[in-house]
Amino acid sequence: VVTENGTAQSPVLGVISERDILLMQGNNPAILVKRIMKTRDLQELADIRDRAGDLVHNYLKQEISMPFVAGMVTEINDALIRQAIEISQGKLAAEGITNPGLSFAWLSLGSEGRGEQLLRTDQDNALLYEDPAPGQEEVARKYFLRLGEEINDILAVFGFAECPAEVMARNPKWNLP
Repeated sequence: VVTENGTAQSPVLGVISERDILLMQGNNPAILVKRIMKTRDLQELADIRDRAGDLVHNYLKQEISMPFVAGMVTEINDALIRQAIEISQGKLAAEGITNPGLSFAWLSLGSEGRGEQLLRTDQDNALLYEDPAPGQEEVARKYFLRLGEEINDILAVFGFAECPAEVMARNPKWNLP
């Protein structure tokens, strides 16, 4: 119970329930990132991204600083991308398609890469992988193109539209050693 001056003798202003507190904590950016890192369920991850969008909307209504909001969105999107990569690698491994032993980097381009994304925009990304050994170029190319495709598909489930200009890791122009 919330009273006017915090004492039992003053007028009641409202009641805060345990549910209210849980809902508030659920819209905390740190809580959302923790939830993202704990699940591999695509629908749950998409729902979390929707909640992040609601959080952005509320922050903008409250006139929270733009650098803070953009930073928060970047952290949430980065966590979603990390999960999309992990899920994609697991899916390929389950299909018997394994990484040919090469390191790679996911590159977020455009507003996401600059840490300026507020809304769910289209995907702008690339995948850069370690130079394969001579004779292994085709094996590496096939694996990383497939990985890029899986990641792009998962990001689409999260509500990130495909780039009309095809600046995406599934495109051989943006998936290179």
